[in-house]
Amino acid sequence: MFDKFWQISLFEQFTRRPPFLYPAIVRQVSAVDRMAETERRALQGQLVRSMLKYARAVPFYSELPPWNQLTDLPILTKVNLLAREARFERTTLLPKVTATTSGSTGTPLRLVRCPTSIVREQAILDHLMSLAGGEAATARVAILRGDTIKQPDDLDPPFWRVIHNRKVILSAHHLNQRTYRHFVSFLESYRPAILMAYPSALQHFLHLAEVAGRMIDIPLVVTSSERLAEGTRARTDRVLGAKLLDYYGQAERVCLAWSIKDGEYWFRPEYGKVELQRQDGNFRVIATGLGNSAQPLMRYDTGDQILITGDATPSHLGRIELGVEPFSGIVGRESEYIELPDGSRVIGLNHIPRGVKGVASIQLIQESLVSIRIRIVPGAGYSEASLKAVEQNFRQRVPRLVRAEWEIADYPFRLSSGKAPLYVNCLDKRPNREFLTTSL
Repeated sequence: MFDKFWQISLFEQFTRRPPFLYPAIVRQVSAVDRMAETERRALQGQLVRSMLKYARAVPFYSELPPWNQLTDLPILTKVNLLAREARFERTTLLPKVTATTSGSTGTPLRLVRCPTSIVREQAILDHLMSLAGGEAATARVAILRGDTIKQPDDLDPPFWRVIHNRKVILSAHHLNQRTYRHFVSFLESYRPAILMAYPSALQHFLHLAEVAGRMIDIPLVVTSSERLAEGTRARTDRVLGAKLLDYYGQAERVCLAWSIKDGEYWFRPEYGKVELQRQDGNFRVIATGLGNSAQPLMRYDTGDQILITGDATPSHLGRIELGVEPFSGIVGRESEYIELPDGSRVIGLNHIPRGVKGVASIQLIQESLVSIRIRIVPGAGYSEASLKAVEQNFRQRVPRLVRAEWEIADYPFRLSSGKAPLYVNCLDKRPNREFLTTSL
C-alpha cells in the first residue's frame, strides 16, 4: 500500500509541480505581485499575443474574417462552444488532458488542456495559499468537495479515501449529525494543514461542529466554485481557527480571482485577460485564458457578473481587470445541494451531467426530501444509454431513499428570471408540470 501511495504522490508531483518548470513559474507568479499597472499591462499584452498566435491554428478562429487583435474577435458564448469544442482545439504533438463539465446549466461541455496550463494553475494557487499562510506543496490537505468516495447508501465508516500521505478526500455526501464524530476523529488523527471545500460543504461542516461542540484546528481553508456566503469567513475563524482563502474561476480556465478579506477580490493578470462589460447594474466577465495553448478560448463570456462599489470609470475598471484594484464580489453562483431527510447534503451536483452524451440539458428539480425530478432535454445522439449514464451518475451521489422521477421535455424548466439552472429547489412551491413523463 505504501508503494501505491508513493507512486500516486510522485505522479502528482511530476504532473503538477515538475522540477525546473514549476519553480520557474512560481518565480514569475511572485514577480507579478510587485508589478505596477504598466508592467502588468505589458506582461498581459505579451501573453495575449502568444494566445492569438495559437488561436490562428484553431479551425474556428482561422475561418473567421481577417483579424489582427483580440478585440477584432467575436465574443464566444457557451452556446457557440457546445458540441463544437473540437473546432477550438489546436493540433499538437504534446499530450492533452481531457475534462467534461456541466457548469450551472446542466449542459455538458468537453474541454482539453495542455500540461503547462495545469502546472501554471497549480503554481498560482500554491502562491495564493502561501499569501494566506499555507504551504500547499508540503502540507497535508483534506478535500471536502463533490467527490464520490463510495455509494451514498453505505453508512458505515470510513467516509474518506487517503490518496497518499499528504492528501485525503472526504465524502461530503455522508456528512451529517450522526457521522460527524467519525469525520472529526479522523481529522484529529490526520491533522491537515489545509482544508479545501465547496462553501456549501464548509457551512454544513461548521454547523455540525457548532451543534456537536467538538471543534478541530485547521490553519487554512480554501473555498471555490460557489459564492461564499456573508459571515462564513468569520465563522470559519471562530470554529476552526482558520484563515479562509476564496478563489473564483471556471472549468474553462479563462480567468481567476482570489480573496483573503471580505469584500476584496483580485484578478490574476497572468492567468486571464479580463474585459468588464456593464450589465444590470453589475459587470459581466468576458475573459481570455492565457495559459492553455491546446484549446484557446478568446473573449469567452463566463456568464458571471462581479460587483463593483463606488467608482466605475474606464480607468478604474482597467485597474480592476489587471488586479491592481479589487472588486467587491461575485454576483450569483449560489450554493446548490440536495437536502436529505437525515440532514445530509448532496453537493457537487454538476458532476451528475459529466460525461453524458446525447443530452442538451439536465435539471434536478427537488419537490420533497425524498423525490427528485430529473428533467432531460434530448440532444444530438440521444438514446437509452444517455438516460442510463445520468442514472448511474445520479446514484453515485444520491441514496436510494430519494426517488427519481424521469421526465423528457422539449425545453428546460426556467425560473422567472429566465435562467435554467441545473438544480431547482421547489420544496416550498411546485412548478407547473407541462411536459411528457417517462421512466426507465
